Amino acid sequence: MIVQVGGIAMRFGVRIPPDLFEPWWTEFVPNAFTFTDSMRRGVPVLLDHAEGVEYGHSRSGSLQFSQDETGLRYAVGLDTEVEGVPALLAEIESGAITGVSLGWGSRGERWNFATTPALLTVTRATVDELSFAREPRAPGTSVEILRATHA
Repeated sequence: MIVQVGGIAMRFGVRIPPDLFEPWWTEFVPNAFTFTDSMRRGVPVLLDHAEGVEYGHSRSGSLQFSQDETGLRYAVGLDTEVEGVPALLAEIESGAITGVSLGWGSRGERWNFATTPALLTVTRATVDELSFAREPRAPGTSVEILRATHA
């Protein structure tokens, strides 16, 4: 299960209890939450996924999931009016790294994502310390960087 929150991607292997991240999360329908960031701004996100369904908009664009026999993939639709997005699109067109998202993932979890044209391949790099990481973290989680690169 993956969700992008204003550039943050989070993956959890199990359904998230509504009270796990209180007071940061508010569940408004099953598996759909509002995330409240450090500025107390509510960002609506959906934590479930289904093939071809767009789950809402992050601050930088929209996130869409798809899944087939080769795995789970996601595509990001970027808003060119957001600062920094035109430069990111130029990197995508040049074949450079398409983007970086920060998030939490369960320790020891394998991240196997399929490669499909026009979608992003995600690889994992673990980061031990990030200054803005909140404490306490959920048991068994770590902070990770998810790098989205060309197929």
